[in-house]
Amino acid sequence: EARSVLPTDWDFLMLGSAHCQYRYKEHVAGPLWSVYWPIGTHAYVLNAKAIPVLLETQRHAGMPIDLSLAMRSWPLLNVYTILPRIATQHLAPLDE
Repeated sequence: EARSVLPTDWDFLMLGSAHCQYRYKEHVAGPLWSVYWPIGTHAYVLNAKAIPVLLETQRHAGMPIDLSLAMRSWPLLNVYTILPRIATQHLAPLDE
């Protein structure tokens, strides 16, 4: 459903993200949102045209990748997010 309403200018589609309720967002259509800027990299779809930007902006990521993406890459890319998320992360207990 989200792919059918995804704008042609998309670079990054977040299938899973976190803390979007605290961020400014605009509804696109259906489950698709433009969120400024999503964090969490549970699952995503990447458009090949975004690769040069990601390689340049993430070459020296000195922080968790989701924060580095939000600070360095998202301002240069068209990022869309599915809400509510359709992918999530499971964090195993430390003793596993």
